[in-house]
Amino acid sequence: MSLFLAPIHSIMYGKIKNQDKINDELIKKFGDETLRNEIITNIGSLPSGELADVIDTQNIHGWLQSQIDIVEKSFSTIVENLLEKGVSKSDLIQWFEDNGKNFEIAESGEELYQMFSGFYLDGMPCDRAIQPIELEENSAKWAQNIDVHGKYWDDGGILYNELRCAMIRGLAENSGFKFNYNEGTYEVTK
Repeated sequence: MSLFLAPIHSIMYGKIKNQDKINDELIKKFGDETLRNEIITNIGSLPSGELADVIDTQNIHGWLQSQIDIVEKSFSTIVENLLEKGVSKSDLIQWFEDNGKNFEIAESGEELYQMFSGFYLDGMPCDRAIQPIELEENSAKWAQNIDVHGKYWDDGGILYNELRCAMIRGLAENSGFKFNYNEGTYEVTK
């Protein structure tokens, strides 16, 4: 447990805010204020302000984990609600792929992996949920060691991974890479 705020905590909070932004954009595109209010009432929302001003410095890791829980539970609830209200799974997948194309162009496989891992929330760093296997100029391969997302989803995270893969595919294709996913292993190649 950390006794002081370190750069890794700011990186983690940035990833938490990235997920919160995805949640917000999903509601703007497919949902309504009723859904937003339901999420805030039943799950919560991130505090406003800079990390140093809002974090519980007596319990840094616990506080960060509670914020992860908020954005992860919100994400699954938003997606499940949208599907129940008639938004198609294929529309959601397409939206995530299109958003993957909004990343900057990655010049190498390693850079693409760094963009992905620098953006996406995969638990706390000590979880070691994602592990790079190979980071090269024309390719990158990484494995999911543990699933930190499935516990938030009714289907155990299957849909989460489909949406995540769609975003990675958009990022990869926009950068001239092909994307492949096979049983917990992600790979991009030129």
